[in-house]
Amino acid sequence: GYALTAHKSQGGQWAKGYVEQDAFIGNSRWYYTAITRAADELVLIQDPKAAPMTWEQMRKLIGI
Repeated sequence: GYALTAHKSQGGQWAKGYVEQDAFIGNSRWYYTAITRAADELVLIQDPKAAPMTWEQMRKLIGI
């Protein structure tokens, strides 16, 4: 397996991407970069103790 930071992943794209949501709280630019690297499937990982983030909250965070 491979692990990259959102910064290092710029310009790349993979069929399946895993993104740890909690790492991007308050930093929508890098969150957008991270989630747009997945071409076919995106898996969002979140701390089970944290409040779940809805799709609407994610859209608002990245400005779409």
